[in-house]
Amino acid sequence: MPNFEAPSYIPPEAREKESSTYEMAARSVKSREHPKHDEDKMFILPEHKAFGVFDGMGGHKGGEVAANIARNFIGEAIEKLPTDSSPDQIESEIKKLIEEANSEILKHATENADVENMGTTATVVKIWEGGQGERKAIIGNAGDSRVYVFHRDGNLEQITIDDSIIRRMGKTSEEMRYIQEKFSEVTSEQDLDGVSEEAGWAMRNQIGQALGLDESLNVRMHTIDIQKGDILLASSDGIHDNLRNSEIQNILSARGNSRELVDKLIAAAHKRSLEKENIRAKEDDKSAIIAEIPSSSIPTTNEDLFVPKLSKGSIVNVKRSSGEIEGGWTIKEYDRDTGQAILTKIRGIDLLQKRASQSELIVWNRSEIRKGDTVRVLRSSGQFEEGWILDGHDSQTGEAIVKKRDPDGQWLEKKVSRDQLESWNKN
Repeated sequence: MPNFEAPSYIPPEAREKESSTYEMAARSVKSREHPKHDEDKMFILPEHKAFGVFDGMGGHKGGEVAANIARNFIGEAIEKLPTDSSPDQIESEIKKLIEEANSEILKHATENADVENMGTTATVVKIWEGGQGERKAIIGNAGDSRVYVFHRDGNLEQITIDDSIIRRMGKTSEEMRYIQEKFSEVTSEQDLDGVSEEAGWAMRNQIGQALGLDESLNVRMHTIDIQKGDILLASSDGIHDNLRNSEIQNILSARGNSRELVDKLIAAAHKRSLEKENIRAKEDDKSAIIAEIPSSSIPTTNEDLFVPKLSKGSIVNVKRSSGEIEGGWTIKEYDRDTGQAILTKIRGIDLLQKRASQSELIVWNRSEIRKGDTVRVLRSSGQFEEGWILDGHDSQTGEAIVKKRDPDGQWLEKKVSRDQLESWNKN
């Protein structure tokens, strides 16, 4: 624990400088056409505020290999990015990582003839937070996987434009977006205007670029402002080809936690894929990632509520199947595919293991006592003493750290369990 002369209470105007906790969820289901292979690969890194979707192509084996190479290469590199990077620096790094992943795939294909025609889309998102509460999503894209923002006012915005025939049908980005939006709402052939659009619709899944196709890769970069209460969605074409954008908007409008939203999107896309008479029906792998931007009405930072850091190695409380909250569990690691925490605890000679989402951990470990609040503490004499300040927590033990000045002006420090502190300060 660092040394300091006074409690490190963070005033309201500085609190946004602290990293927020993002609730993320991801799920992928295999196509019924190849139930033993999933050519869609993903990563989600809540601690690094990053996630990505990769849709492989080039045969079952090749597509899965290419998507895996890109996912692993980019995901591992993002974990090593400096935490103080600017949006421009992040944009440059994301673009560079996608280009380098492209080279890795091409190299692998050259050395392995059985996957020489493999490739993959790449959609990578990294969230940046500024010192004044501003947030930006930096997005790198190649292929026809997509990123959407569901704004807190209820409107869905598609950020990326597919690298498909759409880019050849439109001369300007405005024309491309018009065609993209029109295709995203098609329900029958009557919605298509003339031979050109009919041909474009028929060839909409023939993508013009992807990782592994050529050394020359034009990574499309987007940097957008995002607000508290917004939802980011990344999806493979198994989701957004089956569903209209308006249907995606309706699903996200129902809100719910990130896991519920992912499940609803996949269920709706799967149902549509079975409707053989529907012009949108498409059997394919289906992948979706949801990242919710924390809302001010649901505090999730260590400064809003007293919640220990939910990072690897932290000691946390866990809710057992009996409903009892039990302390002493350790976050072993985060599952990169699902975002869930893998928790362990030694009980006797047994090693227990459990999984939980970040939102569950926040609920199980938060307190109504906020960092910087004045609290009372039970002294060894058995008497309560007022005027202590909750300064934070020990990331190793999970204990609360409280401080108070003595008559000589020196800071006293004491560690107590969070359960004790809450019981001493109940109204």
